[in-house]
Amino acid sequence: MRRIHTSGTAGIKLNFLDRLILGIKEGNWGIAFPGSVTDSSRILTKRNVIDRAKTVLPYIEYDQNPYMVVTDDGRLVWVIDGYTMSDNYPYSQESVVGMANGYKKKINYIRNSIKVIVDSYNGTMQFYITDRTDPIAMTYRNLYPALFEDLDSQLPADIAQHAAYPEFLYNVQAQVLGRYHNVRSRGALQNR
Repeated sequence: MRRIHTSGTAGIKLNFLDRLILGIKEGNWGIAFPGSVTDSSRILTKRNVIDRAKTVLPYIEYDQNPYMVVTDDGRLVWVIDGYTMSDNYPYSQESVVGMANGYKKKINYIRNSIKVIVDSYNGTMQFYITDRTDPIAMTYRNLYPALFEDLDSQLPADIAQHAAYPEFLYNVQAQVLGRYHNVRSRGALQNR
């Protein structure tokens, strides 16, 4: 195992017993014994950016296609779209959407109100609310005020200029609009 020296702040410091348990779990004795891992080493147990975000805020559905952005100061960051969803939103049409794990979920409300920025070097995460009219996102912000960036702070401009409309949300909206378009077309044909 090659030793890499970084000054990142992500990860957890482990004592020998913790490293031994992790080494057994991972099947890698190099984690437990000196040489490749020292007392000042930090270990990232969640390296997948979506898994990291889901660990911190599991109530949000995250887009399975995060994208990387190079900031103005040359840092590489991952941008993850977060969706607030509900199946109990009043006065809303129910739809069935396919989720990442292959299962289907009934919803009647979806918004892309949360963006998660993950620094690819040190692993730090920042949660932004991009739609302050979303009652579900604002409820999460009230429940976890220390998690989200201040409401006055916007998504940094160098990241915001690369924001893309999520394909998942586009497909959900197209499915709903297609249903209404087809209903009208069939009705118009029957009236002829």
